[in-house]
Parts: sequence; structure tokens; C-alpha cells
Amino acid sequence: MPMPTDQLRLRREQVGLTLEDIQQRTRIRVDYLQAIEKGDFSVLPGKFAVRRTVEVYSKELGVDPVPLLKHLDKGEPTTTSSSSALVPVSNAISESSLPKRSRKAGVSNGEEKNLSENIGRGRSSRSTGRRGGKRKISFILIALISLVVIVPGIVFLVSVSGDKATTSREKKPSKDTTTTSQSKSSPIRGDSSVVKLVKPSETYKYGDLFAVSKADQVNVVLKAKKETTFTYRQGGPTKKVVEKGKIKAGEKKSFQHKEWVSLKVGTPASVQLMVNGHLIDTTSDSKDHSYQFQRKS
Repeated sequence: MPMPTDQLRLRREQVGLTLEDIQQRTRIRVDYLQAIEKGDFSVLPGKFAVRRTVEVYSKELGVDPVPLLKHLDKGEPTTTSSSSALVPVSNAISESSLPKRSRKAGVSNGEEKNLSENIGRGRSSRSTGRRGGKRKISFILIALISLVVIVPGIVFLVSVSGDKATTSREKKPSKDTTTTSQSKSSPIRGDSSVVKLVKPSETYKYGDLFAVSKADQVNVVLKAKKETTFTYRQGGPTKKVVEKGKIKAGEKKSFQHKEWVSLKVGTPASVQLMVNGHLIDTTSDSKDHSYQFQRKS
């Protein structure tokens, strides 16, 4: 004789689900599901557990559980047809799990109460999980938007800072009150030559490289404010040393060459350095700093 619970098996087969699929969705044991479909409620632990299991299973499949529950209460077949108890699968309510129990028939009221509490907790944890997932997605979107906005700004600032560091040597103001320009080199008397810093020591391993143009030769004058050391080469920084020694406070040394004067000063802040009438700012240079003056035609 057909059982009212046959409609659960028929609906499950209709939507192409196995008992294992239902177990994964509802956490109800497979043997409980089989017993419900066959109408063998003796396997489940108590009347309350039977009602809850039938209710959860029915809603998972989109089947109206009310006729089935009435059948359980009356203990007689229901006249409601299977087709009238079906609702679209899209309206099925996802339920939480029933805890695994022993096959022992008949349990105390305390155990049935615990079963109900576990089902309630499952629903709550699933809802909390969905809310947590939405919050996580929102946080990720905010982080991505922040990166898109902030990273280009950081790259721009780093680029600007790098450009300023490269050109800062040319923009340092001279502390000598007689100068009229705020560049590394400043003319102090009528000289048509041009002295320009082309490579600072940060990018040129032989010190500061200056280009001297509109001049027949390179003329360098070193005047000491305090005693210091110097090393002089002609023709470039790798040529042999022409002169090396100390220059006392108040003394002056002159160096000339048609193409290149290479000069290393022990304490640049203690000297005044002139190149073809242009004052070179040495006040912020480190000890044992090198200066390369190359004539450009």
C-alpha cells in the first residue's frame, strides 16, 4: 500500500538527487532518510525526532510537510495527493542538520530537547556564515578600491622625490653673499665661460662632474679657510697624480689644463673653490670629495 512519505522519494528522484546529496545538504543520516521514505519511523530516536526529520527533509525537497505531519499525528494515511503537496524546488527552505544518533528506539524527553536545540544552532550558524561571507566580500572590494586610488599617488610621490634628489645638487643655494645665483656654480666676475654640473656624485663614481664651456682651458683656484689636503690630476680622474699635499689656512693654489682638471679635497667645507670665475658650492659636501672639471668645446 502506498505511503504518504513515498512522495519524498518520488520528488528526490524527480530532481535527480541521491540520499547522499540530501545528507550533505541537511546533515541527516542516510539510514534516517531511507526510513522516512519507507514510513519506518521506528529507526528514529523518538516522535519529536521523527517530526523534525520529516519537516526538514520535506522543506529541502520543496514538499509541503503539513500533510505528512498530520499523518504522523493521526497515525493513519492522509488523503492529500502527492501532486498537491509539491511546491517549486526554488522555494525549498534550506534547513540545518540533525545530529547523528544511535539506532536505539525511544529516548528521553531531555535527548529530544537537545536535538531541537542542535537544529536551532545549525540554522543560526548557517545564517551567521552567510553574513560573515558578505562582510568579507565587502572588505575585499574596499581594499581593492583603496589600492587603485592610493598606489598611483605613492608612485607619483616617489617619482617626484627621486627627481628632486637627482637635481638637488644644482639647486643648492651658495652661502657666499657675493654670489648672485643659487646653482652649484655661480659667476662672481665678468667671465663668458659656462660651468654646469652634469653628473652629481650620487650617479658618478668619480665625484661631481662639471662641464666647462665657452673657455679655452680649465682654470681652478683653491683657497683654504682652514688647513686641508688636496690631490690634483690632469686629464681625468684615472690619470696619474700630478700634485698632492696640504694647503694651509689663507693659502691659495691654482690648477690649469686644456681639457680636464681632477681635484680631490679633504674637507670641502673649509675651502673656496673657483672654476673659470665661477664659485662652486662645497659647503655641504662630504670629506675627501672629488671634483671633475671637463672642458666642452
